[in-house]
Amino acid sequence: MKLRESALNLGILTFWLSEQQGEALYSLCARFHHRSGFQRAETSSKFLFGFARASELTGIPKGLSHLASTVDGIGPPMRVLREMTVAGAYLPFMHPSRADQLLELSSAQPDQDLLRQFGVGTSCISGVHDIKICPQCEAEDINQIGFPYWRAAHQFPGVYFCESHRALLNIVKNCHFSRHRWNRAIDCENHRESLSLTLEESSFLRRVTKLVLESSQQQCINTDELRRRTIKLFFERQILAASNTLDRLALFNWWKKVFPQCMESHLEIFRGFASAHWVNELLSGKRKDHPLRWACLLAALFQDSELEGVYENGALKKLGLIQAE
Repeated sequence: MKLRESALNLGILTFWLSEQQGEALYSLCARFHHRSGFQRAETSSKFLFGFARASELTGIPKGLSHLASTVDGIGPPMRVLREMTVAGAYLPFMHPSRADQLLELSSAQPDQDLLRQFGVGTSCISGVHDIKICPQCEAEDINQIGFPYWRAAHQFPGVYFCESHRALLNIVKNCHFSRHRWNRAIDCENHRESLSLTLEESSFLRRVTKLVLESSQQQCINTDELRRRTIKLFFERQILAASNTLDRLALFNWWKKVFPQCMESHLEIFRGFASAHWVNELLSGKRKDHPLRWACLLAALFQDSELEGVYENGALKKLGLIQAE
């Protein structure tokens, strides 16, 4: 990909860096900044996105229309959103009109954080967004191409294991991540943390990771049908009584029984799961486009063997979870 003629007049690089497989947009921009000759992150941010604080947005960027007008070959904004940002986890759960709204806002330069504006978090229910990396991917990257990079799928909400290596991801916490510069993976070598998981937490988060990654491969998921079928399953398993109401206390008792570790867990991902309010909200239609909530609910309802094939071989269509064409 090349920079457009207007960019070349600034006397910087005459080419845009090659996008690596599965690379996050933030990673690509961080690498560009360090190759461009720009000394300040604000300068690169204004050049690429049209505003000075773009380096702070590791989740979903703003100013994608400006980026498309600057970089020839980056692709349409929807392609960038779906394949290079955490929006790839959210878009399958969004109604097309809502997805268009997200695209419109990310193409412009609104003042608000987009995911907060949409009422969803990025890495956990509380909205804390950490950067994640697989140590085995990192070693392979250095061996094969000479440098590591951030992968978009690793940043998805609820993804804590690498799909390729089944390895637990390392985390760069928010407090160690400079918001005033473009941070490459190589810049954060001394700030990695490895989660300490119990067997139950590890098993649960592996299921959550699998569900988030597989749902992200779908074009559109019918959340209304998913919600109806899940409620029906709750009644069939007698978690809810034979009435047409969602019993918050019954849902809380079920959640406390099926995954009691979340009540005492130190992990940020479980902070919002200490009550059954999130289950009730999801089943009543609120926050129904949050991929992490759906992944946690389905991971609690099914064991590993029961999840096999849920998102493969057209099984979703048989379950009625894919939006009808």
